[in-house]
This record gives sequence, structure tokens and C-alpha cells, in this order.
Amino acid sequence: MKTILLLFTSLLLFITPADVRLQYSFKTGDQYELNQSSTQTIKQSIPAMGEIKIDINSGGALLFKVVELQGSSAKIEAKYTKLKVVSKSIMGDINLDSEGSDDNPQNKLVKSVINKPFFFTLSKNGKVDNVNGTESLLQDNDNPVVKQVLEQFLNPSSLKSNLELALINYPDEKIQEGHQWKNSTELPINYPIQIDNTWSLKKIEGSVASIDADGLLATRDKDKITALPNGIKSKADLNGRQALVAKVNTKTGWPNEIKILSEIKGKMTLLAGGFIPEDMDVPMEIVSESKFTIVKK
Repeated sequence: MKTILLLFTSLLLFITPADVRLQYSFKTGDQYELNQSSTQTIKQSIPAMGEIKIDINSGGALLFKVVELQGSSAKIEAKYTKLKVVSKSIMGDINLDSEGSDDNPQNKLVKSVINKPFFFTLSKNGKVDNVNGTESLLQDNDNPVVKQVLEQFLNPSSLKSNLELALINYPDEKIQEGHQWKNSTELPINYPIQIDNTWSLKKIEGSVASIDADGLLATRDKDKITALPNGIKSKADLNGRQALVAKVNTKTGWPNEIKILSEIKGKMTLLAGGFIPEDMDVPMEIVSESKFTIVKK
């Protein structure tokens, strides 16, 4: 009996984890709902004004529909079914809610975004490309303040970056527990910050894979000039880290849940011009936390 147990134990030692190919599966007509909730705190130290803190809470739901298969990719129609952005600071509060009361005229404007389609392509490996049709999202919005806030979230570049946060990027080859791979993407904020991710397949339990990613964040182009409200121009030099944990369906490739925490520190430089007599360095810190869930409809 002892001999049998020793033999069985020895065999277990030689069993290696099975290889798995993680990739998105597409079928025309399939629909998925993406729900997102995010919090962001921005702290800026402005000379003669002290620290300014901005708290932003945002959330929404996107309905995806696979409308066309394109080789190893799919064209996907996306529609916001709800959208909310709440911003609080000493400069004023903004509250936009597609499910809020029509007594708030700002809510009417954000409701104009709901159920308007835009499109993107998604590869089997999770690469997002060709975000288009976004101009229709804001064409009925004639409030300059609200439009400026929404444009930060709904322009093609921000939407692409946000979709890439919610959709895991997979390697080309089969992998097993403990395997690592790398990719780079951009953070969906005003400044050109690149994320260099190191991904790791932690474990597989049934049809669910646990994946982690450790990301290094850095300003990709420190000389790029970004336009701010009131005609102000700026540059940025920012660095940080991002941690991601995810559960994905090994059969379809679609994530079930993703949680992300990022911290960024550095400075923004307000460039001389207008009422700014000379270049002004503004130390800043950004802490963001997001959660994404995806369910098949």
C-alpha cells in the first residue's frame, strides 16, 4: 500500500499545468454589457492658492454588439445605456446623470449621449483599434461647460484607452500558470501617459483564469502641449504605478471582472501666456480606482 501511495505521489510531481490559449471569441449578434465605476482624486499645489483637490466619481454601462467578423478581429457596436459623472472641487461642482431628474438641465444634455452608437474593432488578442462614430455622441450638446467635461471621456483617444483598460490583452501563444507577457497602452487622461504592463497568469480554476498586471506609468512625450480651459496651455512630467487583478472566462476570453488601482505623481507646467506671466510648475498627484464587470446578454 505504501508503495502504491509513493508511486501516485511521484506521478503527481510530474504532472504539469495544462497549456491554455486565451483569446476572445466572436459571433455575429453576440451582446455583452460592460459596467464601470471609477473614483479619481486629483491634488494640485498652485502657487499663491495652496492645494486644490478635485474628486471625480464616474460610472456607466456600455452595451457591446458584435456586428461584423473581420478575420481575426471583430467590429463592435457600442452604446452607452447609462452615464454618470460627479466632480467636486472649490472651483465648483458638476453633476451629470443620465438617470437623474430632468429638472437638472445638465442631466438632459448627458441623456443625449444615451443609446447613440459608436464603433471599434477588437482583435482576438484584445487589441482595440479604429474607434469611430464618436462625433454623434455630442452633436446635440450645446452647453460648452458640459460638452467640455464629456469630451474628456468621449473622444476617440479616451474611449480607446478606457476600452483597453476593460479588455485584457493576451499573448499570441499558449500559456500556463506562472507565464508572463508584456504590452504597452495609454492611460485615458488628458496627458500622454504610457503604461508598460507585465501580465501574469496566476491560476486557472475550471473555466476561470486569474490574471494580474503590474504597470509602470510615465509621460510619453514631456514636450507635448495640452490645452486647458480658459486658453491655458500646459505640459506634464508624471510617473507612477498601476496594479490590476482580473478574472476571465477561459472559454470565451471575455473578462468577468477587472479591478485597477493607479497612483501618479509629478508636475504639470502651466505655460506663459494670457494671465500667466511666466511658466509655472504645479506639483500634482492623481489616485484612481476602477472596477469593470462584463456579462453576456
